[in-house]
Amino acid sequence: MSALPRITVVTPSFQMGRVLETTVRSVVEQDYPHLEYIVMDGGSTDGSVEILERYADRITHWQSEADEGQTHAIQAGFERATGDVLCWVNADDLLLPGSLAAVGAWFAADPARRFLVSHALRLDPLGRPIRRWYAAPPTYRAVLFGGTNPGFAQPAAFWTRAAYDAAGGIDPSFTSIMDVEWYLRLLQGGPAGLLDAFTAAFREHGDQKSGVLHAATAAELERVRAQHGYGKASALWRRVLRKHYGRRRRRYARRGKRTTRSADPEAALASFLSA
Repeated sequence: MSALPRITVVTPSFQMGRVLETTVRSVVEQDYPHLEYIVMDGGSTDGSVEILERYADRITHWQSEADEGQTHAIQAGFERATGDVLCWVNADDLLLPGSLAAVGAWFAADPARRFLVSHALRLDPLGRPIRRWYAAPPTYRAVLFGGTNPGFAQPAAFWTRAAYDAAGGIDPSFTSIMDVEWYLRLLQGGPAGLLDAFTAAFREHGDQKSGVLHAATAAELERVRAQHGYGKASALWRRVLRKHYGRRRRRYARRGKRTTRSADPEAALASFLSA
């Protein structure tokens, strides 16, 4: 096994002061020895700056200034990153305790590994668990024909710096499904692996861009599909593939329920929140 990699976590944020501290704590309290944490705030005026100032000694870099939106903030954060492994955690999501240790060990076990997905919890707007989200290791075609659901939660995905650079990095021209577009290019370079553990929690609420900007999401999805040749498949074949990959996600969900039967991510979350 190689040495544990340096992991960079980027958090983009704007006017998210009501939940930002929980997100920041979930990262800086990982107790991972090789953590780089970067917070890119878009010039918030809701108390976010005061939160970041309180944790400044545990954040590698933070800034609060006007930017060009969430994707631009993520891209700028990754440009600053020096980690061997990268991810982003939005300001309304969080990492579960021990996540980075598990992720670091997974990558250290095989230097050829480049992209990891894992399980997550879905939370309601108040941060209470709703259900478990069992990941299916994505393939290029599974993501292309999966619409806006790649089969795993965004904050539970990690990739190497080398893979990020080789795939060209995140595209700031996408503002709604930048993650799906990024995964497609990342998967063109090789497959993803599955870490059979819960690493993150994903908050669902009405303010989320995926729930608000329906028209923008649809337009960007069509753009992604055009770029990747989705329309070359017949309508019948597209329906067949969508059903096939839907069944595949459900099959992995059943598998995840069996293999993580002893896991209790809800208890881990409750312990973190009560600390």
